[in-house]
Amino acid sequence: MSIDAAPGRPKQANGPLGGQQGHEVLSVGATPATHARSIRRLVTVTDTQVQALAELLIDCVDGGASVSYMHPLSRPKALAFWRCVADGVAQGERALLVAEDAAGIVGCVQLVLDQPENQPHRADLSKMLVHRRATPGVGRVIDASGRAVGARVRQIAAGA
Repeated sequence: MSIDAAPGRPKQANGPLGGQQGHEVLSVGATPATHARSIRRLVTVTDTQVQALAELLIDCVDGGASVSYMHPLSRPKALAFWRCVADGVAQGERALLVAEDAAGIVGCVQLVLDQPENQPHRADLSKMLVHRRATPGVGRVIDASGRAVGARVRQIAAGA
C-alpha cells in the first residue's frame, strides 16, 4: 500500500491491505522533520525484526514509558511479547507498522484488527513506541500512518 506523503504527513492510503514480500512501504524518503527512511506495514515478522522490536520496547521502558511493563524489562520478556504480536500479525489479527532509520527500527504502532463480529469496520491503535534515538516528529508520522491504514480497513469493511 502506498501513501502519497508530504514531508512528515502521510495522505490517504491507496491499494489493498495485503503486501508483497512481507511488508508494505507506506512512505519512503527521509524528511528533515523525521529522518525516518520508511514506514512499513509488516505482513510477516522475522526473528531479526522481533529482536529489533524487543530492543525498541526495552528502550522505551528504560526511558520511563508507561507501556504495561515495569523497569527493568528483561530481554526474554520483551522477546515473548513480540513473538506473540508476530503470531497475531501472521494470523491477520493485528497490523504492525514500523518506522526505520539508518540504524534500523526506530518506532512502531499496532492496529488491532481482531474485533467483534459486529465491528469489522474498527481497528484500534495500540502500543505506539518511539525509540529515544528518534528525531522529533517520528511519533506523529507513525500515528498518522497507523490512522491511514485504519481508515483503509474501515473502507474495505464497508465495501468501498
